[in-house]
Amino acid sequence: MNMPAGFAGPAEESHMKPIIVTLATLGIALAVVRRLGPAVAAWARQKCLQMMERRSSACPPSQLGGISGTPVETAFQSPAGSPG
Repeated sequence: MNMPAGFAGPAEESHMKPIIVTLATLGIALAVVRRLGPAVAAWARQKCLQMMERRSSACPPSQLGGISGTPVETAFQSPAGSPG
């Protein structure tokens, strides 16, 4: 049976269908991410700032331990008598 040029027979159609569905799904997912991405990032940033505000009032940095339990203010200072 001779098929016209450019005609995809049943074997080619069944092979191409998953590829087309996958590409369409990826295209839709990309469009959704591009549309919602900035809004989600802004929401996450706002939640992070709220969390840090609550944390700083409940546990100020002076109460946080630094290296080996030393206060944060002195954790990175040079020991007495050493240069620098």
